[in-house]
Parts: sequence; C-alpha cells; structure tokens
Amino acid sequence: MLSNPIHARVLPALFATLGFGATALAGQVSFQGNVPLTTTNWQQSVSLTKFDPALGDLLGVVVSLEAHNEGTAAFENQDAASATVTMTFSTRIEVLRPDNSLILFAQPSVNTSDDATAFDGVLDFAGPSGRAYNNLSQTVNQAYNAVPPSPDLALFTGPAGNPGTITLPVTAVGLSTGTGAGNLTLAFTSQASAVVTVQYLYAPDCNNNDVPDDQDIQTGTSADCDSNEVPDECQPDCNLDGTIDACEADCDHDGTPDECDKTPCPECREINRQTPGSLLLFPEFDNRRGQVTLFTVTNTNCDSVEGSVWVEFVYIGRFGPNGQELNCTEFNRTRQLTPCDTITLWTTADNPNQRQGYMYAFAKDAQTGAAISFNHLIGESFFLSPTDALDDGLSALVFKAFGADGTPTDTDDDGIRDLDGREYDEAPAELLIPRFLGQDDVFDSRLILIGLSGGTAFTTTVSFLIYNDNEEPTSAEYQFFCWEDPRLVDINQAFAQDYLVSTTHDVDEIAGASYHESGWIRVNGKVAQSSQAEIADPAVYAVLVERAGSYSVADLPWELCTQANGDLLPVGLFGDTDDN
Repeated sequence: MLSNPIHARVLPALFATLGFGATALAGQVSFQGNVPLTTTNWQQSVSLTKFDPALGDLLGVVVSLEAHNEGTAAFENQDAASATVTMTFSTRIEVLRPDNSLILFAQPSVNTSDDATAFDGVLDFAGPSGRAYNNLSQTVNQAYNAVPPSPDLALFTGPAGNPGTITLPVTAVGLSTGTGAGNLTLAFTSQASAVVTVQYLYAPDCNNNDVPDDQDIQTGTSADCDSNEVPDECQPDCNLDGTIDACEADCDHDGTPDECDKTPCPECREINRQTPGSLLLFPEFDNRRGQVTLFTVTNTNCDSVEGSVWVEFVYIGRFGPNGQELNCTEFNRTRQLTPCDTITLWTTADNPNQRQGYMYAFAKDAQTGAAISFNHLIGESFFLSPTDALDDGLSALVFKAFGADGTPTDTDDDGIRDLDGREYDEAPAELLIPRFLGQDDVFDSRLILIGLSGGTAFTTTVSFLIYNDNEEPTSAEYQFFCWEDPRLVDINQAFAQDYLVSTTHDVDEIAGASYHESGWIRVNGKVAQSSQAEIADPAVYAVLVERAGSYSVADLPWELCTQANGDLLPVGLFGDTDDN
C-alpha cells in the first residue's frame, strides 16, 4: 500500500505574507537556479542574481525550493514469522546560506505498508515475503520569507546597477528507512533534483528618496499626469517644460511630443476612405415594410494561402420590428470570406428583429475572435423601395487598421473598436455636405446621424452651420440618441424653402432653376452626455438622403480633418474610459 503525505505548503499570497498593502508592492522580480537529477547523497550549489537597488526599495525576499526525489524501495522479511513491513522512501534537500547556515529544507517522501509472510527462502525482494517498488517519486515545495529587519535582505542585495550573484549550497541526503521485522533486508536507490527560486518584492523608488513611488504620488510629493504609477520626474520630458512627454500633444502617436518631433503631423490630417480597410461602417439599414436594404462586403485579398478572413457583422438596432425603442442593442453574426470572396446580405432576412439602425463589420481572428488588421475589405449599401419606386446606393465608410495583416487591433484590450489613429483610422473631425435643396412639398430630405463617441448611454448634440446660396450662415443644434434619421425641417426650419426665400439669397441660384433655393451644410459634434459623463467635441457621422417626389439620392459627406475619440461601441455610462 502506497501513501503520499502532503509535505508541500502553498506559497501564500505574497502581499499578505509580507504584511504590506497592495499599493506598496508594485514590483517583483525573480531568478532561478537548478540542480539536475543526481544520485544522492550530493552537495552542489546554485548562483542567483542579487537584488538591484536601482529598481527601488526592497521589501521582502522569498526563497522557494521545489524538491524532487525518485527511485526504488524493496524489502525481504527474513523472520520465521509473518510481519507488517513499512518503508519510507525519503530524501532531505536543504538550501543553505553561503556560511552553510540553513535557509530552508524539504523532504519529499513516499510511505509503503505491506503484510509479508515468513521468509520464503529466497532473497529476491519478491514472493510472499518480499516486495519491490519501482518508479517511486514525490515533489515538495517549500518557501522561506525574509522581511525587515531580517539580515537576509542585505545578504541578497548587491550594488546598484551591477548587483552580482549569490551562491547558495544545496544538499540532498537519502533518509529512506524500513521497519516491521527483526530480520529485515532493505534496498533503496534514490536520485534527487532541486529548483531554487529567489523572488524580490520591492516598491519602485525611481527618484531615490527612500519613499516608494506610489506613496510619493498618494501624498502629492510627486505628480503622475499619465496615471501610470510612475512619478513624472522619472519620465522623459524632451523639452524640459515640466510636462512629461506622455502628457504632451503627440498628433502622430509616435511617442515624441509635437514640440520635439522633427516631422510632426500636419495641422489637419486627411484620410482616403476610398481604399480597402479592416472595418466598414454602413450608415443605415431599413427593414420596414416595403423597404429593402442590401449590404455587400468584399474581400479583395486573393492570396490562396493568406487571403481568407473571418468578419463579424454588428447590427446596432435603434428600433425594433414594431417601432419600439431598442436603445442601440447589438445583433452579431460572424462569417468567413475566402480569398476574393464577396457576400451580400438582405438585412430583413439577416436581422429580422431590428427595424432600423446601422451596421459595422470588422475583420477578426478565426481562433481567438480578436479584432485584427486586414486592410482588404470594401463594401456597399443598396436601398430599394418598390412601393415608392425609390432606389439608391451608398459606399461603406472605410477605416484602415494599423499593423501587418493578422495583428490584433485592440491595443487597450477593452473590446471596443477605437477610431483613434492607434487601432483604426480616426473619425472625421467635421463633415461637409455640399448641397441641400430647400424643403417644401416636393423636397422632403432626411439626415442620417450616428453618434461615434460615448456609446449607447450617451445623447449627442450636433452643431450645424446652414449656408444659403448667398453664403449666409444660420447656426443650429440638434440632439439625438445613438442613431437617428430626422427630416431636415425637423432639425431646423433654416432648411425650409420658405425660410431660405426670406433671406438675402442669390437670385441666380440654382442656375437654371432660380425659383428654388439651395445651400450647403457644416456638421460638427458639440457634446455627448450620459447621466454620469460628458464628452466635448464628440465624433459624429452624417449622410444626407435627398428625396424629391419619387426620386432619391445619397452620398457620403466630405470630411475635414480627423479626431481621435471615435468608438464602436461602448455601453457604459462613462463611455470608453481610455478616451477620457
């Protein structure tokens, strides 16, 4: 009968073991040495790197030992009577200081117990009077913790910048025994190995004032403008203006502040949306009765080996089948596009439980499901209304990802598609719509609006400059939640034909149809608000759908510059906290 007593003890949570609060233990580093499996009895040593005081203030040293033994145990009862024979297959493994004083030990053991008959006349460790155990093994873990004022902290500490090593003797002695008979022959073979690990727990002290960095920050002794728990005085400040580089403007996100960058970004960055990307935004789907919306996504990568990709289609539903509010809930599908593949979705069939809203699609990894860079996707929308004899098409809005194909895009690991110039192209800073027609009984246009900052808990206020045909602007604001397609005259009466006629307008425009008014629009986000947070200058998107009788036309707006606070699609009351 075999038994394996539990000699190992689990290393306690390091913070609790050493008696320090979690905030004080911001750093840990460990080093390891090992003695390979060797026949006992042996004495060897391991060399471990000492603690480098340049890292900070040493708070504790944890020395741990993984002790392992393996081998055989056998007995023969040579008594004239039966006996119960027990054996303990055991090895004591010790870790010593350089002066040979004991740091810790472990004793992996395996116990056996057997009922044996009187000696059968053959010393073979078998038969009814003997037994042999092969392939015995056991592993035990033990740990020793040194905290102030233990002298071991100094023993394990070297000079700053060049700490050197400490050599620790390690010994293994076989201690196997057996009992139960007066005439008993035992045979043991044993080998042992050891893994010794030293772990240094320290509080970073980058400014060398003998106060942990986190305490400097908590007490206000040190500033921490980027909230990375490293005092500002320990971080780069290329222009020596007292503000660290991480908190300076860096328009190209290369880590060098604009004031120190020889090639900073242009004041206004423009993006070419007419090239393939990794994320496509489709501004509208309409599943109302008599309406047809088709979405097409095409994979332009025709490489037979690396051209396949999985794409997640995310419908953001503003209204349900019966017109009920859906608060921009998600409906997701994932599909594979093989090289040169294209797929067209009839949204009513693909997503019958949402009536109106928008959709975005992004490339993802087949195994992990993580969003990836795959700048080969293009897309198109097609709208058809057989009852109204209306039809129109609209390109998808393209966002490129950064990095090589297959590179994960979720750099902040928050599960949100960030339109910030780090994960994907930025969102537009301002939208320009070159024409609208004065609204009346014939012209009844609408403006699709999408909130791209904050997410599903935010209401967005949009600012408009509405220019008549004589360059006279009228300012207006409109508030909406998540996605909406209001009529122009519901946004502001400045779009109405009657109002435009009342202004100082150009009598020669529209050229050839001077009896009708027109103008153009600038669209910009003003503020996005939830019950708990506010985002100034939020990213928005807008598409004008002009309707005149039985005709309609739509096109993507023109874009002016970019902004980095676009997101698809946070759901909390604070939006994407990485943007704030």
